[in-house]
Order: sequence, then structure tokens, then C-alpha cells
Amino acid sequence: MISKTLQIITSGLNQLRLNVHYLLVAVLLIILPGVFIWVAQKSFEFTYQNINTVEKQSVSLLHESIELNLTGQTNPQIMQNYLVGLVNNENNISKARVLKQSASELVIVQSADSADVGFVEGASELYVSSASVPGDSLIYDFTIDGSRTWQAFRQVRIDNEIYYIFTEHSFAKTDSVILARHQQLYLALPIIFLFLMFLAYWLLQQTNWHKKYALVRQKLDDQMMFTNTIAHELRAPLTAIRGYNSFLLESQNLTNDEKMYSNNINTSAKRLIALINDFLAVARIQSGNLKVKFTEIDVRKVLSNVSSEFNKTAAEKGIEFSLNLPPNPIFVETDADRLQQVLTNLVSNSLKYTDKGSVAISLEQTRLKTVITIKDTGHGISASDQKKLFTPFMRVGTADQGGETGTGLGMWITKQLVELLHGTVSVESIEGVGTHVKLTFDV
Repeated sequence: MISKTLQIITSGLNQLRLNVHYLLVAVLLIILPGVFIWVAQKSFEFTYQNINTVEKQSVSLLHESIELNLTGQTNPQIMQNYLVGLVNNENNISKARVLKQSASELVIVQSADSADVGFVEGASELYVSSASVPGDSLIYDFTIDGSRTWQAFRQVRIDNEIYYIFTEHSFAKTDSVILARHQQLYLALPIIFLFLMFLAYWLLQQTNWHKKYALVRQKLDDQMMFTNTIAHELRAPLTAIRGYNSFLLESQNLTNDEKMYSNNINTSAKRLIALINDFLAVARIQSGNLKVKFTEIDVRKVLSNVSSEFNKTAAEKGIEFSLNLPPNPIFVETDADRLQQVLTNLVSNSLKYTDKGSVAISLEQTRLKTVITIKDTGHGISASDQKKLFTPFMRVGTADQGGETGTGLGMWITKQLVELLHGTVSVESIEGVGTHVKLTFDV
């Protein structure tokens, strides 16, 4: 039994050591309420000590005041009225008397209750004991009717006669106020504890979410690694297939059917390689591993490279292909390779979905913006399709109408790359008329 208990404690301590959140939860639910109670208790103890000190000083001052009145007054009625005023006006004074020692008896000579005047005090020991502290008041602490009560005595000598001042102080009202504050403070404890429980629950949820995030992140990393590995493994044999197929296409001994088959092989291999490249790009973007290196470049050079790459394709389709560049350099802080990748994808789409007419690339720069526009007179895109144009794996109607195939990832990848380059991409299109794509970058 003991070994099992020690094992449980050890396991719990290891969990606390491995996860700081659990330690914080333990502090919130156990230590903080305990500290709160301890501080509250000490605070009230300190409050009572201060109140006692102040009350004792008040009693001493009160007796000094009575002594002065007793010494200076020759009319007993004036002293009687003064004692009555003390009891009526002071909340904690319940009795006030002046007694005179006569032989071995103590006779009440003035009292807040006039009915007591002339009576002999039986408990003379308490009065006589005040002689042990000459010039000061002796206070006895009692509990009367459930209330904290003080009885204070002071011996006074006037003209060789001995007098005793007696006052009784009931602190029922003061203690009730303090007790009410005490109860209010402890009533707030459940609210504080509930808040701490909520906070502890939130911390535990944070811990669970962090574990789930780490688990999901690990799965995504594993999937990305698997995707990269498969893509690289597929790309190598596909490249070899294209290489061997190119030898067949160059051969002079193929029949027309064999050349058609070889062309089909080449087209399918190119499509597969493009598909693999898209998957690799998506994996890098989603994992955050796609690096961007910003340098200041002349955008005209990138556009010229893209234009020269597609001149032959446009000529083969009989499409007018133009590049309109300003005479002066246009400098932008960007990544030249990624920008060329974006432009290559956009121009390729324009040529792909334009059967006749033209594709034009233009560049302009204002004081705040640099804008690259690609215009075509192709199939155009409907308003409903424009809303989902940048959604992954989503192919719009014009693609199907043109008989073109693809993954539906091209425009999504383009948008992600443009955002990585701190730019924006927008599309304006009319179905059956053409499409304008604009890339905008801050200067």
C-alpha cells in the first residue's frame, strides 16, 4: 500500500515537472486559496490589535477627562450630568460611575444611572487592584451577554480622599461590524475559488490544445515528408520516361501511329511532372518552408524573361502576344524567382484559355504602386466562378470548356506566392470576352 502511494506521488511529481501548466493549476487551486485565507486571518488579527490599542488609549483619555472634571467641579450635579452625557453620547459606554472610599466601603457618589447613587459597591477588590497602576487605568476583559466587554478602573486621590472611576464598555456594535466584514470577505472566497477553477480549467484546456496542436503538427510534418518523398521518387522515373521518349520522337523510323503514341506519352509525362511540382509547392507553402529572398530588382527583366519563354507557344496558336514596358527601370523589392513563377503561371493560363485574339502584358508604376497587368481575349470567367478562382482544387467552368486539364492548384499557389511577396492579385473578367489579371506591389 505504501509503495503504491509513493508510486502515485512520484508519478504526479514527474507530471508536474514535465508540464508547468499542471504546477500552475496546483498553485491556483490549492496554494492561492490557502494564502488568501491566511492573509485574511492575519489581517483581521492585526485589525483587532489596532482596535484594542486605540480603545485602550480612548479609555485612558476618558478616565483622565473624568478625573479632571472630578477635581475641578464642586457641584455634584454637574459631574452627574457629565456621566449621563458620556453614556448617552458614546456608543460603547454602558456604565460610568465615581465611587468614594469611606472606611472600608466604596460608595457610589456619581453615576450615569442616578438610581445607583448612594449604593455601596460590593466587589471592591477590582477597584482596590487599580491602585497597583497609579495614574493609569486598569482594564478587565469580560464577555457579557455574548459581547466583548471591558470594565475599567482608576484610583484618584483628591484632597487626601480616595476616589475610584469606573466605566463599562460594550463593543457589541464594533465587533458586529468587523464580523460582518469578515463574513463578507469569506463569502467572496467561493467566487474567487470559482474564478480560479475556471482559470485552472482554461490552463488545462490550453495544455490539451497544445498537445493536440503538437500531434496535428507532427502528422502534417509526416504527411509533408511523405509527399516530398513520393514526389521526388516519381519525378525521377518520369524525367527518364521523357528522356527516352524524346529519342523515339527524334527517330526517323516511326510510323505515324507510333509518333502519335510518343507525343501522347510526352504530354502525359509533362502533365504528371507539373502535377508533382504543384503538390510540392502546396506542401512547402502549407508547412511554411517556402523561403523568399527579397532583393531590389528591375521588374522589366523578369517580364522580358517570361515573354521570351512564351513567344513560341503564342506563335504556334496564332495568338498575338505583346509586352509593353516603360523605357525607364522599374525597381521593386521582391524575390525575382518567385515573381517569375507567378507570372509564368498567369501567362500560361492566359495562353491556354485563349483560342484567338491576343495576350498582352503591361507594366506601370505610380508614386505608391507598381502594377503588372495580363490581358487576354480568351474564354473569360463567370462572376460565380471568379469567387472560387483562388480556392484549392477548384476548377472553374472555362477550364472544362476549353478541354484543358489540371489540378486546380495553380491559382491558389499563385495567390499564396503573391502574398508571400507582399503583393495582391485581382481578376476582372467577362465570360466570352476575356480576362484581366492585375498584380499590385507597394513601392
